[in-house]
Amino acid sequence: TWWENGAANADYVADLVNSLKRQYNLESKDIWLVGFSGGAQFITQFYLPKHSNQIDGGGSVVFGGGGSPRVKANTFTPGLAADFPMHWYTGASDTDDFDALGAARAGAKWYSGRGFETSLESPAGVGHDLSGRFCAQCGQRAVPPHPTLRELAERPRDLARDLAREVHLSAAEHLLDVGSGR
Repeated sequence: TWWENGAANADYVADLVNSLKRQYNLESKDIWLVGFSGGAQFITQFYLPKHSNQIDGGGSVVFGGGGSPRVKANTFTPGLAADFPMHWYTGASDTDDFDALGAARAGAKWYSGRGFETSLESPAGVGHDLSGRFCAQCGQRAVPPHPTLRELAERPRDLARDLAREVHLSAAEHLLDVGSGR
């Protein structure tokens, strides 16, 4: 799992992000990080504190955890904190083997204390199994409404950026699969 060797894995993902940014001409202001369980822990405890200099905006949606950093955090720029909303979605009953709700609360509090806009949703009766909830949450938090073809035709210079966003979301889904151990 990603968080067990978190510092080294953060370096690997930093290299991957740089590669994706170059290959698909992605903008640093449009980076979204999504993770479940160990992937959530990895994002908030290792990758973001260690490599926030790769990101100028976007946001994160983490599920089933997402604690405060376990590595020395680099200084976050005020611009990043202002343009990187962070949302935690962890069930109120997600406290069995690992207290994911406690981790989510600690992570949200820590990042909020550094100027990030944070939100935590912990629905009653929901444990660690979040089947059927990922797409809805990501869609509400991270994915802007898709433009129509007519709107794209009216703004052709934005087409490349919109296509890059689609490619980036596909890459994020792959990282989510890897982060969840699938």
